[in-house]
Amino acid sequence: MPQNGEIETHNMDGWGSPFLEGQSRGCSGAGCVLIKFMILGLLLLNSAYYVTTGRVYDGLDSIAWLGLLFSFELEARYLHQPISVRLVPLNRAFRFLAILLITTAYAGFIRESAWLDVMNSVLWLIAIVLLECESRLPRLVSRFPLAFKLMGAGVLLSLIGLSLVWAHQGAWFDAYDALIWIIALVIIDLDFLKRTPWQIPKPHAPP
Repeated sequence: MPQNGEIETHNMDGWGSPFLEGQSRGCSGAGCVLIKFMILGLLLLNSAYYVTTGRVYDGLDSIAWLGLLFSFELEARYLHQPISVRLVPLNRAFRFLAILLITTAYAGFIRESAWLDVMNSVLWLIAIVLLECESRLPRLVSRFPLAFKLMGAGVLLSLIGLSLVWAHQGAWFDAYDALIWIIALVIIDLDFLKRTPWQIPKPHAPP
């Protein structure tokens, strides 16, 4: 049994992920890195647009989500290695602060009766919960794979549906922004899938 600070290896192949089916190839290579930078650049521009056009809550929401995107990507790609695993609590504390900002924006949407934004925020908060389960509770996900897959598929399809509603209403920028975030969600999930065999820090072994 691994001792404190050691890494226990778990092969999670076969359980899939809440958002994607298939093998855990992850998102790697020069092409994928280029896509990630393009997505990040587009999201930064979108955030700047929201702020400069006076959509304060949208801007706050977008900036907080960029923080979450960075946090999940960092943990999925790098923080499961033994040399960096000690940074995980700090990264998760940062993620908690980002979630607080998102909750603030969510309250603003409610006050403005922006119900599509409220629904979108609720769906993304559910997506956070699923990603946190992938990050912190991989054994739970492997124990109930079908339930997590169904929840993930429901969230993903609902987010796509909301983007179509925005497009139907003529809110093309909101629809485009939602689509970019959906792509970012899929990329993060691919990176979590790449963590196979899963490496999970273990506590002290019992005497």
